[in-house]
Amino acid sequence: MPERDDTPQKKVGLHGWRAFLVVFASGTLAAFLVVGMVVGVVKSIFSLGSDVADSATNQGGGVAAGATGAPHTSLEPGKLNLCKTSIPSISRLNASRVDSRQGYVDSAQEDGYSSDDIRTVSDDCDWKLVPEYNSVYPWDFDFSYEATITSPGKETPVEIASHQFEDRAKGLESGVASVEDEGEGAFSEFTDRSYFVYGASGSDSDKTTYVLLAQVKSVVYEVRMDATSDDSTSSLVPKSAFESEVKKLASRMEVDLGIWVPE
Repeated sequence: MPERDDTPQKKVGLHGWRAFLVVFASGTLAAFLVVGMVVGVVKSIFSLGSDVADSATNQGGGVAAGATGAPHTSLEPGKLNLCKTSIPSISRLNASRVDSRQGYVDSAQEDGYSSDDIRTVSDDCDWKLVPEYNSVYPWDFDFSYEATITSPGKETPVEIASHQFEDRAKGLESGVASVEDEGEGAFSEFTDRSYFVYGASGSDSDKTTYVLLAQVKSVVYEVRMDATSDDSTSSLVPKSAFESEVKKLASRMEVDLGIWVPE
């Protein structure tokens, strides 16, 4: 009969303080992993929100009005320059300036100006525009504006701008030989008042013209776009093609004028 081995067997595995260390390290590592996952999720959410905000900015070509602060109470001379600063920064507007850049006038910078004078800011700039609409030829694009900043007289700057709007609206059809559509309220979500004219250009039968006259606060601006038809039938470029480009401008003007032009 074989003898029984009564020698105590060594315990397999970790025990005592070694086991404690392993359990503690494993728990700590798991906690870090959980925290890392939570941080990653939070970062993803914020990144998504940022991407959505950037997308919204690019869609309209500007920044959300609520993100820019309250309207300024005053305007430093030379600060409002829509042709130089606003239009070039509209990311989805593919336009190149072609004028001499000599039309900008801020009356506060003129010799002899005093606080008793009406202060105005104006400019007129010409561009070549490559539209999103499938076109062989670039469009001609003109942008002009006049802003009444201060008025020491009885009429407020907004009232002065309203009279200017009414006067300019009367002659808005000039240069449009055959008006296909016109009316008030275009881009009303971005303007205080507006009027547009769309039709065949007077200077050339294969050209289509779209003109928007708009007022925002005490500023009146005009956008004129002329496009050459690509086909031999000389059919008009669709109005919707112009509206797509003008919307980029109108949405940006609402933001910039809403902030820079004093109440």
